[in-house]
Amino acid sequence: MAVFCQKCGQKAKKYKTECSDCGTKLSVPNIPTYTSASVASMIFFFLPTGLIALLYSLKVNKKIIEGDLDSAIKYSKKALLFCWISFLFVVFYLVFHFATN
Repeated sequence: MAVFCQKCGQKAKKYKTECSDCGTKLSVPNIPTYTSASVASMIFFFLPTGLIALLYSLKVNKKIIEGDLDSAIKYSKKALLFCWISFLFVVFYLVFHFATN
């Protein structure tokens, strides 16, 4: 979801709580949750790390609502990290599987 500054209309950059052009505090910080990527990782790639990614992604909105934006950013980055770990696990598994057969 794209977030735009209410004052100048500039598109907000990822993980930012203020407009990079005019410095206005954004009403909704641009912190991605990666919930859909986490669910896809869980279903299509590797269930354990996909589940960890999902748990982190669900904490993002909770922390935004609580006003703890630093923790929301931390959980967002961890959710993305575990999505990538799930994907890489399958890639390494397939490479190892086809290399040994």
